[in-house]
Amino acid sequence: MAKLVSMIVVCLVARLLSTSRASPIDCGAVLANILPCSNYLGNFFPIVPGVQCCNGANSVVETGDTDSLCQCFRLNPLASGFLPSKAQQLPNLCNITSFLPLANCLIPSSNGAIPIPLPPLIPIPPVVPLPPFFPIPPVVPLPPLLPPPPAA
Repeated sequence: MAKLVSMIVVCLVARLLSTSRASPIDCGAVLANILPCSNYLGNFFPIVPGVQCCNGANSVVETGDTDSLCQCFRLNPLASGFLPSKAQQLPNLCNITSFLPLANCLIPSSNGAIPIPLPPLIPIPPVVPLPPFFPIPPVVPLPPLLPPPPAA
């Protein structure tokens, strides 16, 4: 029984040691790769991302796992100005299907921040019409039109 327990412990230790640890992601490199997309992602125009943007987005996907990449985007103020609709279109326009999970990271509303509830609004009293500042003269009927002059 002791041999079995020690064998299991050795196997577990070997398994833990053999598991490769993912190297930390260089957020600076990730952001440098997505930088060519900042004009596309942050503005309504241009409608289509440039080749450099698509190449950069493809490089970002190859950099690492989605969670680490999302963390890089969440920590950078550059990503907070991206338009959600443009971030969602980027994978299709650049033909990068593996970028789809990252598109959600580029959307400011999905940054994981907990929304702060606003206090309730104070009720507004009903609007009461105010008297005019100056008296309005009574409406006077217009004088009748003059008949056309007689033809000569």
